[in-house]
Amino acid sequence: MTQLSETLTKCAKDISGFALMFFIIFFAFAQLGYLTFGIQIEGFRAFQYSVYTLFLVILGSFDFPALQQAHRVLGPIFFLTYVFFVFFVLLNMFLAIINDTYMEVKAELQNKKSSFAISDFVKQGYAKMRERLNVKHDRIADIRKALSLADMNADKRLEFEEWRNEMKSRGYAEQEIETMFAKYDTSGDRVLDEDEQRALRNDLLKQDEAILHEMNALNMTTNKNMPRRISDRAEKRNSTISSRRSKVQGVNIEEYNALGIRIDSMDSSLRFLMTKIATVVSKLDTYEKPQPSNSKSNKNTTMSPVTEDPFEHTIGSIINIEPDHTE
Repeated sequence: MTQLSETLTKCAKDISGFALMFFIIFFAFAQLGYLTFGIQIEGFRAFQYSVYTLFLVILGSFDFPALQQAHRVLGPIFFLTYVFFVFFVLLNMFLAIINDTYMEVKAELQNKKSSFAISDFVKQGYAKMRERLNVKHDRIADIRKALSLADMNADKRLEFEEWRNEMKSRGYAEQEIETMFAKYDTSGDRVLDEDEQRALRNDLLKQDEAILHEMNALNMTTNKNMPRRISDRAEKRNSTISSRRSKVQGVNIEEYNALGIRIDSMDSSLRFLMTKIATVVSKLDTYEKPQPSNSKSNKNTTMSPVTEDPFEHTIGSIINIEPDHTE
């Protein structure tokens, strides 16, 4: 309906000029038919009947033998001349006017949709970026709160079980809990002392400040520069946006976010595996001692606890890790 109304509105002036020319020629043929065949043919007995008869000729209903019987020369000439000028010329001019106007209106609507699509895409990108920053900010605040509440016995030493129970109650995955704890457990005793807890708090504080800075910069960009940039880009690209869309294939925002989440999950998994591998290597170094060369039986009895303890316990825990896909 929008295209139809816009087309009729824009071509009204051209159709008015065309209608004046059309009715002059049409009424001239009607008057000629009335004067030439009014006595012999009933359809031309009066001017109004002549108009009606010529209108039926446009629709394809005519009596050519009657015209030929009325006058052998003027009848066919009148009919062929009328069909040529009115039917083939004037009606095709009328259709051409409407068709050209319709194409212009269609192109304008496509340009408007393209400009709106660009602005909507940019707005959605800013909104999703702001949403991701808010999620990160809330996550850091939640971890800081968990760090302050996890030390249940208030001995200023955060054990892994205390950290694990507190983070589990907040909905975090086992893999993420293990990775974060192992990152700051520099001593490897499964306990975070005051210095290690302070390092964790400082890192969380730095990350929170960086996120707040990005959020402020994003808000300033959205409020000040976004309308001007959208209008400038829309004016420059409206003429070529359709061709560029056909040549360039972009990546959807949802696909990009999903890929980022998968990469983060893979990174966490690799860090966790590296931590376990480092634990295995450290245990092998601990158990590796110079062995006496008395007999093979002594070697076997000495090495048997070494091969049983680190590999069965540590590597078994690595194999039994199930990745958490809740993120």
